Amino acid sequence: MIAIIAVLAGISIPVTTAVRQKSLATTKMNRYRNLYVANQMYISENDGYICPACDANNNKWQALLSPYLGNAERGSDVFKDPFYKSPNPGNVNLTGIGMGIYFLTPDSWQRNVVFGSDQDPLRQVKLIRVENHAYRIFMGDSPDWMLTAKNFDTSRHENGTKGMFLMFDGRVDLLTQEEADLGIRNPLKLKDLLSSKGG
Repeated sequence: MIAIIAVLAGISIPVTTAVRQKSLATTKMNRYRNLYVANQMYISENDGYICPACDANNNKWQALLSPYLGNAERGSDVFKDPFYKSPNPGNVNLTGIGMGIYFLTPDSWQRNVVFGSDQDPLRQVKLIRVENHAYRIFMGDSPDWMLTAKNFDTSRHENGTKGMFLMFDGRVDLLTQEEADLGIRNPLKLKDLLSSKGG
C-alpha cells in the first residue's frame, strides 16, 4: 500500500509542477499582452510616440504605462514576471520585464530612453518609424527595467533555453538567445532565421 502511494506521488508531483509552470506562463503571456495594449493607448494619446523606457524626469516605463493599466502601482503584479526572482525585491523597477530602448536598429541606434546623467535629450520614437513589427522586440525577459542586446534573459522557459518576448505586432514569442539578439539588433535577420527553421 505504501509503495502504491509512493508511486502515485512520484507521478503526481511532476504533473502538478508542469501544470503550475504552464499556468504561470499563461499569466505572464497575458501580462505582456496587457502591456502591449497599454502602450498602444499611450501611443494614441501621445502623437504616435512609443512609451519611453525612461523619460527626462526619470520616470520608468511602469509609471508611464500605469494610467493605462488602472493606475497600477509600480511593483504590482501587472508589471511582474512570475518566474523572476529579483535580487533586490525593494526596487519596484526590477520586475523581470524590460522595455526595449533600440527600436530603429540596425539603421539607427537612437535610444528611446534618458539616463539620469545622460546629456542626450530624449528623442522618443514614433511607432510609424519602427519597421518589421512581427520580428522586432518591444519588451521581454530582462533582469533590468530596460532591454538591450546585452541584458535580455533566455533562461526562464523551455528548460532554460528560451525567454518570453513581446513583439511590436502584439505577439508573444519564446525565443532563444540568438533569436532574441536578432529581434533587438536586426529584425530582418530574425525573420530570415525563423523562415529557415520553418517558423
